[in-house]
Amino acid sequence: MLYNDKYEKTEERMLDVIDTVQELSKDRFLASLYIRHCSPLDVDIRLAEVRRCLSIVNGESLRLAKLELTYNKDFAVLDNQRFTTAEKLFNQLRSSMAYIRKSFRQSCPIIRKLPRNPNFRPSVFERSVLTKGCCARELFDITCFDDNVQALYYEQQALYANIILSLSICYRVIKEEKETKEDANLCVQLLEEQCRRIIEDMGSALRFTTDIPESHIQQMINEMGLHEYAKTYFHNESLENLTEHAIYLSRQDERDDQSTQFGSMFLNPQQLQDAQLLAQHLDEVMPSNREKMDALKIRLYCNWCKGGKHDNPQQTYYRLLLKNYHGSQGQYPEWHAVTTSKNRTGIDLEAEQAKFNQKAEEILLKYKKNQLQAAS
Repeated sequence: MLYNDKYEKTEERMLDVIDTVQELSKDRFLASLYIRHCSPLDVDIRLAEVRRCLSIVNGESLRLAKLELTYNKDFAVLDNQRFTTAEKLFNQLRSSMAYIRKSFRQSCPIIRKLPRNPNFRPSVFERSVLTKGCCARELFDITCFDDNVQALYYEQQALYANIILSLSICYRVIKEEKETKEDANLCVQLLEEQCRRIIEDMGSALRFTTDIPESHIQQMINEMGLHEYAKTYFHNESLENLTEHAIYLSRQDERDDQSTQFGSMFLNPQQLQDAQLLAQHLDEVMPSNREKMDALKIRLYCNWCKGGKHDNPQQTYYRLLLKNYHGSQGQYPEWHAVTTSKNRTGIDLEAEQAKFNQKAEEILLKYKKNQLQAAS
């Protein structure tokens, strides 16, 4: 009789396989050898197959366990669809399920009588003596059998344990994902937390990102509302779009921070805008062939922000410069080098400051005219 080893890729079948595999016992294992009249060579062949599958299935369970740690804590992941449905999940466990089907098929009784209905093919999950089939109690303990029989039993137990672990992980993750999607507040929290992590991971690289237009995600939020968007697109948004949105938010936060952090240091917003504009074109004020930004240039810029005075600079202006400067490939001197730059031999700080101030005003005038022309 031919048996059917197909199964529906559903969450119910997942739980059923877990329950079925847990039924393995010493009596059922020995019955599976008797029912197919396994010879010592057959046992050796099965042992080799189990050991080969064990390393593959163990790798599957470890990868799933690692993914479980962060999968539902991230709003967007590289593989958004891995746990979306049980069907996709079963596809990730091809090696595990292939061995389950084979081992169950090999432990079904051989029946040569043709069934009355030729289209009827009983399931291996129902007829296998490893699980729900009829099984006589073994009189002798497993220790009475050859070493290879004992090894096969314990190796098969380890293999089944890894399969149960993988299926259990997948079921937990699917269930947790569904629960998360029903909680709009939690989805919003995960969205904001992942954006924060992206910004922190990018770190100093954000200094060299130019202003970007409103992100695709922000446009969706404007249309749908934050909570509705987060609930709908949890694990349905690409990581690329989320990264773009995080950069957009960082630029927005940067503008707000600058208005509060530096606003009180300038008499009016125009002075702050001038300082930002000059920072973006600082290489034109004092051209240099050096890869690293010149400490004296930073000092003169900070003094210019204070109204052209050439006394001790303030470090707050240095932070403003770093937020807006996009030259020198990110190589900046320490603040100590800035404060001691006046001690260089042959430096007339007052004369250098006067030249810097004059050149700075010329650069600002040039780019303000360009902005006016572009606007008109």
